[in-house]
Amino acid sequence: MTHRRFVCLGRRCSRTGLAKERSHVESCEASVVAVPPPGFCSSPAPTIPGEDFVLSTHTCLGGVAVPPIMRILPQFGARLALAWLLVLLAVGVVQAGVLQWQDIPPIELSRLSSGTTLFGFAAYSRSSEPDLTLDAALETPTWQPLTASTRNQGITADTFRIAFRLVNDTNHDQSLVISHDIANLSTFAVNVIAPDGEDTRTVFRANDPFADRALPYAGPAAEISVPASASRDVVVSFRNDYIIPLHISLHLWSASTFERHIIVNTAFYVFWIACLLMTAVFWTLYGTIMRQLRMVAYAVYMYGLVATYALFSGVGYLVLYPDRPWIAELGFHWSLFLVAAAAFEFARRHLEMAANHPLHNRILIGVALFCLALSVGSLVVLPMSVEAPLSFVAVNGATLYIMTLSWIAWIRDGVSYAKWMVFGWVSVAIGALLSTFGSMLNFPYTTATHTDFVQLAFAATVLESLLLSISLAQWLRGQETARVAAEEAAARDALTGLLNRRGFGRRVDRLAASGNWPGNLWLAAIDIDRFKHINDTHSHAAGDAVLVHLAGILVAGVRAEDTIARFGGEEFVLLFSAHTESTARSVLERTREQFEMKRTSYGTGMIFHTFSAGLVRAADHPGADKAGLVALADQALYAAKRNGRNRVHVFGSESQHGGDGRHAHS
Repeated sequence: MTHRRFVCLGRRCSRTGLAKERSHVESCEASVVAVPPPGFCSSPAPTIPGEDFVLSTHTCLGGVAVPPIMRILPQFGARLALAWLLVLLAVGVVQAGVLQWQDIPPIELSRLSSGTTLFGFAAYSRSSEPDLTLDAALETPTWQPLTASTRNQGITADTFRIAFRLVNDTNHDQSLVISHDIANLSTFAVNVIAPDGEDTRTVFRANDPFADRALPYAGPAAEISVPASASRDVVVSFRNDYIIPLHISLHLWSASTFERHIIVNTAFYVFWIACLLMTAVFWTLYGTIMRQLRMVAYAVYMYGLVATYALFSGVGYLVLYPDRPWIAELGFHWSLFLVAAAAFEFARRHLEMAANHPLHNRILIGVALFCLALSVGSLVVLPMSVEAPLSFVAVNGATLYIMTLSWIAWIRDGVSYAKWMVFGWVSVAIGALLSTFGSMLNFPYTTATHTDFVQLAFAATVLESLLLSISLAQWLRGQETARVAAEEAAARDALTGLLNRRGFGRRVDRLAASGNWPGNLWLAAIDIDRFKHINDTHSHAAGDAVLVHLAGILVAGVRAEDTIARFGGEEFVLLFSAHTESTARSVLERTREQFEMKRTSYGTGMIFHTFSAGLVRAADHPGADKAGLVALADQALYAAKRNGRNRVHVFGSESQHGGDGRHAHS
């Protein structure tokens, strides 16, 4: 007969043989044994040749615990039982048990690398009972192997305990540090148990005065001493008073490398916080000077991020206010509400919601005020258990909503600078969602924890600050372009597109400021002859066509650097350079002849027209300002009108005959 052998940890079978498999469970001699936690089975149960063993309730096979269902399966045969074992191995089912120290692989200090995690060298338990004594906690049947796949434990307020064994296999005493990277844990306690049972307990509380901390570290940490050639069992317990995203990845350091870690960790947060703070100060000053509330709202958003990271990381307590624990007791959720309120207000103003989307504008005002009220309330009345989940909802809701509005503004409304808002808020949304819900994820091939996701969100906000600054800069450039365009439009004649009187004055001022005045400049005053007759005969629309026609001839007949302006009505001025009077006169004569020969087409007919011009050289009158020079050109123009029209008259070439500066508009 073929015998099938089974492994039993707690019950020895008194019968053998395949034929008796159905009844051998009932005849086993029961004995009570402590069940090692699955995953720590270092050797199989002993077997005796010729004898068979059945499975007990907590049999461990390759780190897999077999459930009680195996007790009702023997009637289906050993093959079915073996198949069930293989299924369990395939899916990796783990059943918790009572802690057995001898089954935990020890950590040999000679092989310890600083900053190492405890995955594979520790067991952990999770309990909703925070007040269990150490002995009671060790006896609970909830201990499981600590592996990378169990590092993130979700959003919880449960108590976690990590047990591991340190073996000092060197010939000198060793000092180690165990740390957690969530700075605001309500309780972090370390029990170090010597072989003789002596228990040394160190307790860390986030809100204790900083001077009372055993180590100058921003987060929970405790020192562990292990004498030469000795061992110590360590149990670390930690929890938070209210639900937070939590992981159970502890780090073990040598004393010297932990000091370097403190410096690196502090420098990391201080540097990025300083970057955000400088951005906030810049936009505060610029927005205040420019009276732009969108910039001030953006600066408040940055200040909220600075406060959040300083409080969350514990670096603020370490560097800024070590003697003021009441600041640490405020928590960081009030600053998260402030971040959300300022983000809503900034998006509302920057994306022009009032003009483009009135409904969204009202929603943004409402949620901004609500978040601001929550920020104040969290400082005064709201308990942490209420404000913590609300703050996570506010921040994640703000990022997703603003990201959507930015997309709408960019794609639908054509707001070009909104694309930088999209890029910035997408990065922040990914970081915020991971930092909130990443504690529920245990990605394979990595040991990333919730804190790593928070640091990713931190980096995303720094990137976002640059992208939002680019968005503001692009908006400012657009404002400057619009301002210049408005000034240009104000300096232009709406009908002809030429400079008007204001634009002409600014052009002359720039020439004077550049040192090109008076130089070889000549000023001509041009007036269309009998323009009133044209309006009366052909209509005012025909008169406008004649004005546009003359403007085109003037533009085509001079150089790009010359200045042409319409002073009003039918009068134009031309400022150009010429070395001699004959050259200057020839420019005007050529233009006058073209205007006379090229009649204006209007309707079905052609309009005949001429103009008269007065010409004056700027260098001949160095004491005259632009208004005085225009008056001199007007006198020459009046002389041309009086002498028969359709001609050019140079000031001073002959007596002005009663030139009093008045125009002869006929």
